[in-house]
Amino acid sequence: MAPSRTTALLPQPSSNTSIKPTRATPSPALRAPQPTQAQLLAALSPAATSALIRRTLHPTASKDTPLSALLKPLTGDKDVDFEIYALLAVVMREFVVKWYGNITGDPGFVGEIGELVEGVVRKGWGRLGERKRENGGWGGVVVEIGGVVGEVGRGHVDAYRTAHTTHLPSPFVASPRNIYHALHPHPALSPVPDPTDPASIELQSANDAAYRELLARRLLHTLLPPTERDNPALMALVGSILADLVIEKAVERACESGVIWEGIAKVVEGVAARGKSARRVDRGDDGSTRKGGWQATFWMVIQFAFLAFTAVRALVIAVATSSSLPRRGVRLSKSTTSPTTATGPTPVLGMKMWSFLARQVELEERMPWAYGALALGQWVMLYGPGRVGAVDGVVDRLLTHFLLGLLPPAAPTLRALRGLLFPLNAPSPPGAPMPVGEEAARMRRRAAEGVVGLVPRWMGGVYFGSGKAKVKGGREEEFEGVERMLGVWGDAWMNRCFVYSLLEAGVVGLLPELAGGKGIVGGADVVEIAV
Repeated sequence: MAPSRTTALLPQPSSNTSIKPTRATPSPALRAPQPTQAQLLAALSPAATSALIRRTLHPTASKDTPLSALLKPLTGDKDVDFEIYALLAVVMREFVVKWYGNITGDPGFVGEIGELVEGVVRKGWGRLGERKRENGGWGGVVVEIGGVVGEVGRGHVDAYRTAHTTHLPSPFVASPRNIYHALHPHPALSPVPDPTDPASIELQSANDAAYRELLARRLLHTLLPPTERDNPALMALVGSILADLVIEKAVERACESGVIWEGIAKVVEGVAARGKSARRVDRGDDGSTRKGGWQATFWMVIQFAFLAFTAVRALVIAVATSSSLPRRGVRLSKSTTSPTTATGPTPVLGMKMWSFLARQVELEERMPWAYGALALGQWVMLYGPGRVGAVDGVVDRLLTHFLLGLLPPAAPTLRALRGLLFPLNAPSPPGAPMPVGEEAARMRRRAAEGVVGLVPRWMGGVYFGSGKAKVKGGREEEFEGVERMLGVWGDAWMNRCFVYSLLEAGVVGLLPELAGGKGIVGGADVVEIAV
């Protein structure tokens, strides 16, 4: 790297440094047509991705040189490295090359930024490897991530439902957002924006931008070597890329209700596609398949007997093969809050994800007896005779193996993320459609139908509906019941608090040194946040 050359070429950085492009929002009549599915898939193809990486990151390299010889290893997996370099190429082209080209035609600075980001990714992956060793493998990492998501998600669901079910007397009336913010506060979302008060909206937006800048600055200060941290111009530029592009764009997309419902729908559809017993849920039911009398009872008994036999057979096979599954090992790290006490690994059954899912489907409210029975069973397996659910127990090994099998490969996941954030390998145009309004409602309906499709008809009617069999109307009541459950993700501003809290928890898990007494954004770097 050449810090002196970089500083000379760049303007003096300031606290308001930003390279986020400003583009006028076109009128609806002038908006470009949306790309087709074929165009989106073509942009993610290996040939198009390779051309993008070579053209942006290595424009002077010979075409005869294979791309694999130009890309330095980052994670040890060539496919994952390829997708990371593709994301880096999009970011560099749109937010560095175009901006820097207005200052000078020297392409050397682009290479410096690329090497800097590569170092950050390499160190971040190294930290993830450390967490893997501390948790006894990827299974422990998955359990830790599930615990973080469960804790943050449970707080969001509880705060959302409390905010929408609390009725105060007229002198103390408060909006749901004010109640939510009081129960689940976050500095980036303060003050609560009031549509009738433009000043509050501007102040909250300024606090949001200041929080992202401070978070990006703390991340770079931790991941960058001291020689690079001493270059203020480089820190300002890379910090702006991270705050104004990566964090802002990802959070803005992830907090939209339609995006969350679409993600739930895709997860449910993926689970249904894997199950051999997945079946299509018809919207209507004319009653021709419902037979009364002893025939219906006979076939129901046969079905239950077959299910019981299959379940017992699967349980016996799983227990017999559990001894061959790898152990998770013992955690090596110490607690960040108490340096003298070693923290034990969390069993899969002890994850807070399960309580979050129970809150999401309203299990305690709809079937308290089932909630209590499951809690008792969980306690018996964790602390009862044999402790089969404890770490490295029979149940823990089976569940860890099952969870790892559900995880998608890293490279296709990164490719899908690039297609979501950067359609056609470019930022979304100002008029790009977001799933809001009727489109978001269709996404919620699709997710509800997928959830209902995973549940047997007799169980869905009892749990999601009123429990009464209907000849006409199909499973409409069940769909509506699931849609009400999914309504906790219907407010983008509240979802933003959830996403920020999840981001903070993930960063602290990867970089424990950021969890000091002043919080994740504490330390030497200070950005004023108005309250």
